Amino acid sequence: MVELADSALRLHHHQITEKKISVQTRFSGKALAFVRRGEIFQVVTNLLLNAIEVLPQSGNLHVRVAMRQRMAIITIADNGAGIPESMRKTLFHSFKSNKPEGNGLGLWIVKELVHGHRGTIQWRTGNVVGRSGTIFRISLPIQQSA
Repeated sequence: MVELADSALRLHHHQITEKKISVQTRFSGKALAFVRRGEIFQVVTNLLLNAIEVLPQSGNLHVRVAMRQRMAIITIADNGAGIPESMRKTLFHSFKSNKPEGNGLGLWIVKELVHGHRGTIQWRTGNVVGRSGTIFRISLPIQQSA
């Protein structure tokens, strides 16, 4: 899972550098989860792209991979403006987007792929000035510890 998260960050290195986004990673432990690599890579990539898009110049992005009990946990957090109140109840619905160019499938696909791996996705957001941002936490069953 660490390699997967690191690969997704490398894929978006250009956009991250262009916006001068500060990236903090915390990879504690190693875990092999029961996943289809390409699908979970897409999950992480979609969440990273969403964060990069909403972050201002010199924003902060945190990516963490950890093991907790029998789960591999991937956390992606940003200090962007937060998810608008009007989008929160339908966040994972298909064809719902607040982006002019968005089709509303990104987070719906993320949810479907995570649930297809017997995992869960949780999120928290806030838009209070000085404490705004969004956190997504994906939990996936661990295959074995390394």
